[in-house]
Amino acid sequence: MCLCPYSCFNWIIEGTNEDILALFQQAAITSTSIMIPCPAAKKAVNNGDFQTIEYAGIHLTLSSPEHQGYKPVYLENPLHSLVTSDNEFFTDIAYLESHADLDEVRLELQAQIKYAISQGVEPTHLDSHAGSIFGLCTGRDFLEIALDLCQEFQLPFNLPKRILMQPFLNEEQWETFSE
Repeated sequence: MCLCPYSCFNWIIEGTNEDILALFQQAAITSTSIMIPCPAAKKAVNNGDFQTIEYAGIHLTLSSPEHQGYKPVYLENPLHSLVTSDNEFFTDIAYLESHADLDEVRLELQAQIKYAISQGVEPTHLDSHAGSIFGLCTGRDFLEIALDLCQEFQLPFNLPKRILMQPFLNEEQWETFSE
């Protein structure tokens, strides 16, 4: 799956991209995000119908679901701290948070945005796949990188609704999100 209506979970289901396009045509949703490392991302951005979506963001992805591995978009150098020996993002977000090299995180997230733009996507926002940049497991987040990229590409960052009400936020995260 590559497209995800904002505020939903990303399940890998055959036909999801087509279903999301149908929801747009029915005016049932107004925004989506594309997961550039997904295998079907190329097909999604090359679909002429996708170009009609007015509000499409980049779903910044640093982790894989257990049943399908995603590979990094950045290919110039290996991203050892972000991937398994199979060159797929880790499924364990706590492990990612604890071991990721910040320079590698920046290179990968920036590559995802640049790739989308190079394919004709005009992103309207950035958001996070599986909360992988929020630091929800260990408290080590990658928000500063994401927000720097927002500034670089002049895009807003969409946070989940009611993020400040979540019981798992530590005090530092709460203060960051409430600013």
